[in-house]
Amino acid sequence: MAVINFVIAGVLGLGLLALLIILAGAGEQPKGVTQSYLYVRAFFLVGDVALLVIAGVGYLRMRRVMGRWLGSAEAIYSLVFFGYVLAFTLGEGHPFMFSTLQQLIYPGITLVLLNWVFRENLVN
Repeated sequence: MAVINFVIAGVLGLGLLALLIILAGAGEQPKGVTQSYLYVRAFFLVGDVALLVIAGVGYLRMRRVMGRWLGSAEAIYSLVFFGYVLAFTLGEGHPFMFSTLQQLIYPGITLVLLNWVFRENLVN
């Protein structure tokens, strides 16, 4: 799980970098997207990347707080982020796409694995 966290954090970090370039005015802003949405998305991405990295280190060290609690917090944070993106997408009249549901898979698996399967392993 730690490796997957680091890979996802890297991909989200690249997305955050692209978003910051757009917010700085060097890139073209997507049509139908407000500036405030981009700032809120950047805020969510910073938090998500940080939680993914810290939880990944916690998984490697087998720590309860860094691994289990922050991993669960990251999964819940990702689900809230998904809810925000979904509300914006549907609120702006954009069609719902099945690919949006991909954002639910890893947080859901993380919650199940941390709180049921690996509950006894992350005890330090």
